Amino acid sequence: MYGVAWGDEDRTIAVELKLRKWQKALHKAAIYQLWSDYSYVAMPKKVARSLVEPEDFKAAGIGILSVDTASKAVEVVLPAVLSTQAKGHYIGPYKEMLRR
Repeated sequence: MYGVAWGDEDRTIAVELKLRKWQKALHKAAIYQLWSDYSYVAMPKKVARSLVEPEDFKAAGIGILSVDTASKAVEVVLPAVLSTQAKGHYIGPYKEMLRR
């Protein structure tokens, strides 16, 4: 999932959704950092909360979102860090496409 938080700085946000395989999600979210300002992995609450030591996510600057599958509520477990890998030539076209 990809979106733009329109505002003063128009930040892009990418979210990788996974039910269980957090290692695979982490890998994909790391790739998303090339074309996104912030990158998150969203998982069911039970899975997200089981990551007691999310050091790999912290080290990569990737955030964790916990989704309550019953209520559909989303909680930020770990905020993402602004990507230092993001490339303007990737982000620019996405922003323009979403403006339309």
